[in-house]
Order: sequence, then structure tokens, then C-alpha cells
Amino acid sequence: MRPEWKRGLLFCLPALVILAASIFGVWGWGQDTPRWAEVGQLLQGLPLEETDSYILLELRLPRIVLGVLSGMMLAGAGLVLQGLFRNPLMDPFILGVSGGGALGAGLAILLGIEWRLLGLSSVTLLAFGGALAVVVLVYQLGHYRGSLMIDRLLLAGVAISALCSALLSLVLVLKGKGLDQVVYWIMGSLTGRAWPDVITLIPFAILGLPLLLVSLHGLNLMQTGDETARSLGLRPARLQVQLILAATLLSSAVVSVCGVIGFIGLMTPHMARLFLRSSDFRILLLPTLILGGLLLLLADALSRNLLASQEIPVGIFTALLGVPFFLAQLRKE
Repeated sequence: MRPEWKRGLLFCLPALVILAASIFGVWGWGQDTPRWAEVGQLLQGLPLEETDSYILLELRLPRIVLGVLSGMMLAGAGLVLQGLFRNPLMDPFILGVSGGGALGAGLAILLGIEWRLLGLSSVTLLAFGGALAVVVLVYQLGHYRGSLMIDRLLLAGVAISALCSALLSLVLVLKGKGLDQVVYWIMGSLTGRAWPDVITLIPFAILGLPLLLVSLHGLNLMQTGDETARSLGLRPARLQVQLILAATLLSSAVVSVCGVIGFIGLMTPHMARLFLRSSDFRILLLPTLILGGLLLLLADALSRNLLASQEIPVGIFTALLGVPFFLAQLRKE
């Protein structure tokens, strides 16, 4: 076994133990009475009082599962996009996912659009549709004479995100209602999320993560340059579409359910590279996913319990961590 693979295995085993211990700790941690003893009883299959059972199984557990799953999805999307664009500062939201999702959700809230499809609310559906539509538009704008130009793609993402933000601000000014709700959603939060929200994300994870997994060998080849990759039998254009589609599905789904939670996809790939000292995406994927789930889980626990009077949107915590990290990487690069 190669030393890199050994390091990956040695990292993942304790990382999974830390993730499991963190889930247990967060599950029992609350602003009211700590419930770690009740969590232990639950894991042993012992009966609980109805109130404790409801708090642990219907309020906290779905939020924990959603946080871990969302963190993994954002982290996986960030890893492959950094490799695809060969840019260590790449994040899923640079493609316009956050701007399109915020515009779609904001319009649903402000215009009072209320309907459901397959159990999904109009806010979730319009947020996902807006994010997906913007990425498709950005992808088309990134082409020049039939070829995908990375610089054009990134600039188009920044420009279209700014346009979505301006349109949402215009609607906020004209409508004047629902401002607090829209702003809170844009900040990103897991507050009030339940099992239906977890179920909403699972199909996207099932589609997107395996799509990333089967593309990792080709992504490694692309690091040598498109011409070299073609000489080795790879079709770079096809792989670009596949990876952008997978990353968009993962990040758009998270935005549609949780709002805008930034920087998870930026930070966790760098953390995995730092620990493993490897550039092989096949080795980096699982550690990156674990770190993404752990990071969002802990950030949400702090946002839920730091203040006694109210919850802080988790997107604020990830931004407070991510902005200094981004600036440090920018200076390094």
C-alpha cells in the first residue's frame, strides 16, 4: 500500500471516531438541562420520557444529521471544483449557487408563493431552481468559441451573483415585507429543520457524491494539463460538465434547504491536504467529507448554544472562520 493511502486510512479512522463523539456531545448539549444521560439511554434502547424523546429524536437529531450531511456535500463540491479549476481559492458559491438560490428563495418568501410539490415547499423548490438556473447560465457564458474558459466562467459567476443580489435587494425595497425572514435565510441556518429536510437532501447526495467518486481518477489526470489528459484517453470537456453538474447538485440542494452557508467547501479541502500531504483526489475525498460534516456540526452547535436568548445563524460562524482563512490562502498563493 502506498504511503499516501496509509496516511489517508490512519486519518479517517480517528476522524470518524471524533465525528461520532462530536455527534454524541452535540446531541445532548442544549441551553436547558444537559441530556447526555438520556442520549445514552436512547442508544441502549431504554425508554425515555415523552418530552426527552421528542427533543432528542424530533428536534436535535434531524438537525445533527442535516448538518453533517450538508457539510459533507459542500466539502465534496469544494474539493472537486478546486481541482477542476486548479484554483485553491475556489468555492461552490463562486459559480453563482448562493446568488441564484437566495434570489429564488427570496422571491418565494416576499411574493407569498406557497405551494408544495412532492412534499417540498415553494421556498425550497425555487431556491434550488434559481441556483441551478444561474449555474447553467454561468456555464454558458464561460464558453468562448466552443471551449470552456475558466477565467470567463469565474468572472461570469461573480457578475451574475452580483446581479441576483441586486434584483433581490430591489424586490426587498419594493415589497417591504418579509425582510427579516429573507435576511435570516440568506445568513444560513439549520434552525427549525426536521426529518423532511433531511429526506430532501438524501437523493441529491446519492446522485452527486457517487458522481464525484467515479470522476476522481480523471480529475487527477487533468492536473497535468488538458493536452496530456487527452493523450491518456480522457475527455476533459465531458469531465468538466460531469463535475460541475455534480458540484451544483450538491451545493444547490444544501442552499435550497439550509440557506447560504459559505466557506465549508473552501476550507475543508485545504485542511485535508494539510493533514495528508497528498494531492491525490481519490485519497482526499473521504477525509474532506468527514471534515466538512464535523466542521458544520460544531459550528451549528455553537450557533445554537452560545447565546442564551437567541440562536445565531450558522452561516455567520462559517464566515467568521472562512474569511480569515480565505485571506491567508490568498496571501499564500
